[in-house]
Amino acid sequence: MSNSLVQLVTEIDSLGLATSYRHGSSGNLELVDRPDQRTEYEYDALHRRTAEKWYDGVSLVRTIGFEFDAASQLTEASDPAAINVYIHDKLGRVTQEVQTFAGFTDTLTFDYEFNAAGNRTESRWNFGTTEEITTGFVYDDLNRLTQLTRESDEEASFWHRVAFSYNKLGQYTELNRFVGNTMPIGVADTAYSYDDLNRLTGILHTTGLTTWAGYDYTYDAASRILSIDSFLDGLSEYDYDDTDQLVGADHTGSTDETYDYDANGNRDTDYTTGTNNQLESDGIYNYTYDAEGNRATRTKISTNYVTEYTWDHRNRLVAVTEKGDTSNVLSVVENSYDVFNRWIRRSVDSDGAGAAAAVDSFFTYDGNQLALEFAGDDGSDLSHIYSWGPNVDQLIADITHGDTPNFGLTDQLGTPRDFVAYDSGLTDTVDTGHRIYDSFGNLTSQAGTSSLIGFTARPFDDSTGLQNNLNRWYDATVGRWMSEDPIGFAAGTPNLAEYIGNNPLDATDPNGLERRQSTAEATARRVVAPIGNGTYAFGPTGSAEGIIGLDATAQGLWVVNEESPLDWQFGFLLSGNFRFNPFGPGLFGGGACSYTNTTNPDDLNGYSYSVGVSAGEGVGGGVTIGNISDTSINSPTPPLTTTVAGGVIARAPEPVGAYIGWGRTETIAITPRAVITAWTVFSARAGAGAAGCQANMRTRFNQMIRDIVLPGRYTH
Repeated sequence: MSNSLVQLVTEIDSLGLATSYRHGSSGNLELVDRPDQRTEYEYDALHRRTAEKWYDGVSLVRTIGFEFDAASQLTEASDPAAINVYIHDKLGRVTQEVQTFAGFTDTLTFDYEFNAAGNRTESRWNFGTTEEITTGFVYDDLNRLTQLTRESDEEASFWHRVAFSYNKLGQYTELNRFVGNTMPIGVADTAYSYDDLNRLTGILHTTGLTTWAGYDYTYDAASRILSIDSFLDGLSEYDYDDTDQLVGADHTGSTDETYDYDANGNRDTDYTTGTNNQLESDGIYNYTYDAEGNRATRTKISTNYVTEYTWDHRNRLVAVTEKGDTSNVLSVVENSYDVFNRWIRRSVDSDGAGAAAAVDSFFTYDGNQLALEFAGDDGSDLSHIYSWGPNVDQLIADITHGDTPNFGLTDQLGTPRDFVAYDSGLTDTVDTGHRIYDSFGNLTSQAGTSSLIGFTARPFDDSTGLQNNLNRWYDATVGRWMSEDPIGFAAGTPNLAEYIGNNPLDATDPNGLERRQSTAEATARRVVAPIGNGTYAFGPTGSAEGIIGLDATAQGLWVVNEESPLDWQFGFLLSGNFRFNPFGPGLFGGGACSYTNTTNPDDLNGYSYSVGVSAGEGVGGGVTIGNISDTSINSPTPPLTTTVAGGVIARAPEPVGAYIGWGRTETIAITPRAVITAWTVFSARAGAGAAGCQANMRTRFNQMIRDIVLPGRYTH
């Protein structure tokens, strides 16, 4: 139900439970009233959210606060679990982040330096001791990361370097890993191969003539993975239904898999699904849920033992309690999170009501990537350091403090199935671990190293058997999320607990929100092809085809290109500048093409603006924003602007540089109060005598800014 301003007022789910919403006179969301809990939001005079308050009935149980500087940059985010403080340079880049956790002895400081192109060149991590961990970054002329070097000023064995090589499309061709700062020693190399359609066909992990792991891939006509031939685990062949859901996996080295689904994507055989797509039983366990759709209990049918799950107002899992019966507590695991939903503390009481004390672990982050892990009741012992590559969840190494790096050797999803390390006594590389997963990430076998980083390179909590994907927890044993999608149906599926559309072989969901293509060839479709001045180009092949630009110096901006060059998705975090070139020869080929583009962003006050674009030859064209019109194609004139919902939609007709020196660029800057949903429909028809010039393209902007999130971090 909506009000006269088309603002959501009431939402009723399939169980008949209602959630109420209240907006202020300025359009800001002020209240979300759900069964048994209420959340209120406060704003300053500039419509920046300054507080989020949780109530159980009439009692205030938690306050989350935000502070900003004069440029509306986030300077502090705090709640009872953690405080994050930020310092920015004159370009708005975060140059220092200070993290403080409840119950944690030290204050952690992360310092960052950048070059003129906006690339990070150095990071320094300090955590209350004399030790400092420094990482240096080197880039090529296209601003692609070519070398990462990480070292500690106290632990010489920690030093490691990784070199990255690319082809002309921006796809990885090779990774080389080294240890030994005085005389670098090669530890392991990885080679990537691709077919004529730029699909990943092979990954090979070697040291000299020794092969540690490798994968060969084949595809069907729809580019679905048909087979994976693993050097260690043998051949696996896959079958799909007509909706691209995985229905079978035939493995030579492990147990085969079979799946079938109902119309909503719920597993069918041996599974019972109730209202709201909630799994009620898998034949081994029975499940119940709370009013928010979170799993509340899991009861083992054979023993009647119960696992209870407790959730907070943001539907984050805060406790897992194992019971032998309704009163006999066997174990308790408690979780804490920071303002940005990052998992920062785990407390494990392994004997429940027994005398043993709980064991704590603390986790710190660089952006959304796990950086450091501390053990001990007060977090005084640094236990693990994690190294990551330039892509999201691209594990380089899991390093036990005081030891040499344990390098992860990954598959097409980024899952580290194997680990190797350099043994100084043997003066050679040694195998330190091997793991086998089923298609949905259920760990079926493990030998050697036990790393926190598991399936799709996400943290796996072995005390609960669950995987953390930032905004949600994933249960691989049933191939489902533990809670409903925080962005609701905006993820594009009616089943809010379904994992990756039941096609887990070529995609991941690192943030628990939306499916994201994750095969190595998709690198060229995401954060690849930088074009200078901190602007990154996103294209279907990394070339000047359907290029999208991201201003990397803007804070709180994300862009996603999902799978098809004719289906783009975009969104915004907190604020920033967004560049979009909606047309070019890559979309419509050559010949005489024409199309129309109609965009209707509806602002908080119900006003609408339209953008009309026409083009010939797939290049350039005229632009209309509201009643403002200009027909120049690459004019250097200043951009024209109009205000929408506290944000700005602006046309910036200047070319974006020699790399994509065609077409035009539209820039959209969004302030924190803007809530914009815009639909864009493109159609193209062949002109007289033109061949091959037909395309239909739908571009969707769909972003509802529900809370303030960390500036500069990627969320999709």
